[in-house]
Amino acid sequence: ITVPYEILILDDQGTDNSIKIVNRIKQEHEQGDIIRIIVNQKNKGQGETRNTAIDETHSKYLYFLDSDDWMTPDCLRLLYEKAEESDAEITHGSVDRIVENTNKIFLSSLYTNCTIEHEAVGLYLFLQRKPIHIECWNKLFRVDFLRKHNIRCAHRVMEDVVFEFRCACLAHKYAFVHRVQ
Repeated sequence: ITVPYEILILDDQGTDNSIKIVNRIKQEHEQGDIIRIIVNQKNKGQGETRNTAIDETHSKYLYFLDSDDWMTPDCLRLLYEKAEESDAEITHGSVDRIVENTNKIFLSSLYTNCTIEHEAVGLYLFLQRKPIHIECWNKLFRVDFLRKHNIRCAHRVMEDVVFEFRCACLAHKYAFVHRVQ
């Protein structure tokens, strides 16, 4: 299956020279034309940079990947297929949290393949004591849902928590993928 997407890279004026690597890949890779780079004129922080991604993407879905995140090679395909099948506003992948220097799993969030509907599905799951990880990564967000409800990241203060709480209050349908991504 071919997944229609763009790779949106937001350069938040980091100092690790990673944008040079991105530019090289964009030039050398056969699909480099799907990479779009947006450069912040000054460092805005994670939350404001994610808001730029929400505003600027041309895709149906948005997936956040930070510099310290890892994903499996089939992550986007699996999330996309589940999102399309379920028409969920948010599609969650199962997660292993790994200690970077040892590669040992210290926490797993494993979900059953399912789709759950409720008028405030995230709050419903919380009240049912079915926890979901609150970070923005490893989820596929439907962009029209985020824009319709003006769901934004808070600036430099608990970006993921505020964002996820708003999603939990406003989403009607979550889908889950069992495989760790």
